[in-house]
Amino acid sequence: MKKELFILVLLTALFFSNKSKAQEIFSKTGKFYPEVEQRSVIIGHFVNIQDFPEAPKSIELVVEDITIDYPQTFKTEINNKGEFMFDIPLYHSMNTYLNYEDGKITPYIFPNDTLTMKCEIGKDGFKFRIIEIEFDSKHDKFQNEFLKQYEWLNNNQLSSFYGKLSDKLTPEQFKNQLFDFKKGLLESINNRVETDSLNNIIADYLKYSAIYSIYGSIIQKSEKIENQKDRLQLLSFLDDSIVFNREAMLTSAYNTFLNIYRFAMEPYPGIFVVSTGKTEEQVQWETMSGLLEDYFKPRAGIWAEYRGAAYIYNSIIKDGVTQSEIRLYSKLVKEKLKDTYIRQLLLSKCSDKEKEFKENNNLLIPENAILTKYATESGANIFDKILEDNKGKVIYIDIWATWCSPCIELFKHSHRMRETLNNEDVVFVYLCVRSNEDKWENIIKSHQLTGTQILLNQEQNDELRTKLSINALPQFILIDRKGKIVNDHAPKPDSEEILVEINKLLLEK
Repeated sequence: MKKELFILVLLTALFFSNKSKAQEIFSKTGKFYPEVEQRSVIIGHFVNIQDFPEAPKSIELVVEDITIDYPQTFKTEINNKGEFMFDIPLYHSMNTYLNYEDGKITPYIFPNDTLTMKCEIGKDGFKFRIIEIEFDSKHDKFQNEFLKQYEWLNNNQLSSFYGKLSDKLTPEQFKNQLFDFKKGLLESINNRVETDSLNNIIADYLKYSAIYSIYGSIIQKSEKIENQKDRLQLLSFLDDSIVFNREAMLTSAYNTFLNIYRFAMEPYPGIFVVSTGKTEEQVQWETMSGLLEDYFKPRAGIWAEYRGAAYIYNSIIKDGVTQSEIRLYSKLVKEKLKDTYIRQLLLSKCSDKEKEFKENNNLLIPENAILTKYATESGANIFDKILEDNKGKVIYIDIWATWCSPCIELFKHSHRMRETLNNEDVVFVYLCVRSNEDKWENIIKSHQLTGTQILLNQEQNDELRTKLSINALPQFILIDRKGKIVNDHAPKPDSEEILVEINKLLLEK
């Protein structure tokens, strides 16, 4: 049965035979966690990939992994026949996102399950996406039931109730109304479970989605209470059995709740390390281990490890982390964390980062990339020079920073945009702001950026921020053949609108 992908697709999978020995499990994704026996497999096939020779040959699966409080990304290759497979460790049921270039579907997967699907891809301008999907009848049956119940809960019950709430309610009144609503909603869910003969997976998903959506809303409402004692009194119902609930991990609403709870109720760690007489590595180690201990304090047992793992994971994957820091994080994991899955996951990420450093060291800056720094020029003069050097051409300026993940994510679309336009009268200029020179060059190498690359110092950045109305990153500026700014907040390179605007300017003489 084929589904249009503009609606939310929620899938689950059929149990496949358990493997009794962990060493027999092999992952074709290249990710292997030998001691983790609970896994999930997705097998897919792009049936029409031969119709698009230029189509990207990789796909990623993003899992909202509560153990690290961060979406975990797995990538795998699509072979010449259009086939791909994910074999990932999975300890609890969770929403996932299967991303292929500019489109996504949202499988709901379970430990020790397998899921198969056939997909068709389409192209719109320079964008590729999955346009149709077909999967076996058992998956389809579950999906239809799950989607029906999901829409009933979120679009019918929760959205309808929240839409009718008065903005004038005090936090206490808000809490009381939500508690009354929760009681009635859980009764409705129990009736639906019985009437529709829903299985335990869907029943638990509905129950915990409802409960933790409500609890998260109450915490957010409590932020309006200025007196901390009154605020804690309002939230006194949040005991450990509610906050730390393994059974609720099958719903993303619980993950959202935990984030809201953490920021509202748990102190942000902070330590002071005396650096006198110590090497830089000693200071780094004391800072890292001290922060980890502070992350452990508000919680206990495995929940402490989850919080500590989140700190380490976010540190490992952040832009700008150094090779020496990665080695220390690896040491920290080995010495401080006990859970098998968390240890292997974090050590794998450290290993990936080490490989990334080695690969970047072997990369060269592209021949058609022009790297420039202006030590003495003003920001205004730099902008005038960009116009002078590209007279008679359409200029697309990309303002970015090495620490800006959304900026970097768009580079792949810039590549495709240039290939689609294939016109020498369009010039791409990249202005990097508030960034370290080494990190700037590394990103140019790792993403093989071409065109004019300019690194601005702080003074130049401040001047251009005013001149060009820069208020957020990334920002794109479009300039016509006469050197006039026609759009100082131009569409991003992943949009169809920018192609339309540039082609329109190309027609002007």
